[in-house]
Amino acid sequence: MNHLLENYRNHNEPLKIETTNPYDPSDLIAFKINQVYVDVNKKFKSVLMNEFEKLKELGKADELTELEIIKSDQKQVLQQAEALAKKAEDEAKKAQEKMKKAAKELKAAEEKFIKKKETFKRKYDLE
Repeated sequence: MNHLLENYRNHNEPLKIETTNPYDPSDLIAFKINQVYVDVNKKFKSVLMNEFEKLKELGKADELTELEIIKSDQKQVLQQAEALAKKAEDEAKKAQEKMKKAAKELKAAEEKFIKKKETFKRKYDLE
């Protein structure tokens, strides 16, 4: 219901397209778009008001205040931020594990190189 109120607040102005000649095809299309938009807007407003009246009868109309809408939006944004933070933390852990694995591989390659270097030195020093 809150998102319906928010949508209505954002879209309650009818679309206005300039029409000069109703018999010109482009102006006729613009006129029809205007008419459909106004009709939809009226229907949406009536449905919204009907829902509001039903809630008012149930004594719950007080819940539809701006503050409640803002609080619910803030809670939703906070939940999304927490989910993103958790995802970032998981990605950081994965990256850290990859770095550890790469460091181990680098160390093993370094040790292997040192052994080959020593073997090479001994082989050519002895000859």
